[in-house]
Amino acid sequence: MSEKITLPENVLLVDTAFLNFIVGDLKCYFEPVLKRVLPDIDFSELATYLALDAGLVEGENEIQTLLIYDADSSQLNHCSPSDLKEELNGVAFKNQFGEFSFASVPCADMVSREDLFLDLLQITLDSKEVKRLIVLPFGEEYGEKVTEA
Repeated sequence: MSEKITLPENVLLVDTAFLNFIVGDLKCYFEPVLKRVLPDIDFSELATYLALDAGLVEGENEIQTLLIYDADSSQLNHCSPSDLKEELNGVAFKNQFGEFSFASVPCADMVSREDLFLDLLQITLDSKEVKRLIVLPFGEEYGEKVTEA
């Protein structure tokens, strides 16, 4: 296996269980306060906002989004699109900031979601091509390991 994994300059690494947890928590808090149901999040807009928050500027950028999931997090709750296997795997969109490509990565039965996330984090950190890394780990579960990496 001498093939090298190539990544673009910009990578967004997301633990979907964490994203589901945090969005669900925000909805549980704000909906009663606002006395209304909050709409689903457009995931393409969320990815754009996260990239902008990390310093991305307008241009012909390439942004690879890696969505790590397990059997309990194969859907993005409160997001659209939401199905990681059918709607957010091997697809892309382009806006004024560049092209956002999505790859959904299941942990299956051989490795835990945590281990897969940490492995992909290390591969990304070792990649000389990556200049901007945006990381959304499940901090409560394995945040110290992410900090160590």
